[in-house]
Amino acid sequence: MAWTYSNWTSQSTSAARLTRLRLHVTEVSDKVGQELAADGKSVGSSALQAYLGALLTRMDKLEGRSASAIGGGVSVAGFGSTVQ
Repeated sequence: MAWTYSNWTSQSTSAARLTRLRLHVTEVSDKVGQELAADGKSVGSSALQAYLGALLTRMDKLEGRSASAIGGGVSVAGFGSTVQ
């Protein structure tokens, strides 16, 4: 099966990967439930559902990373200096 957005892993930034992955999840979701059989090749819903589940897991991880990056990703600790 040919996918338009399956190259999401090749994007250069986490935000771009997440955007492309969301598009890919949408196109895979659209195919779940539709059986395809042609020229001796067949793709069943169960295979697509498993693939979709894996994509959603990856999307959750990327969303967590993006949220951390948006939150700053830099920790500022209050180190007090004592001057004597």
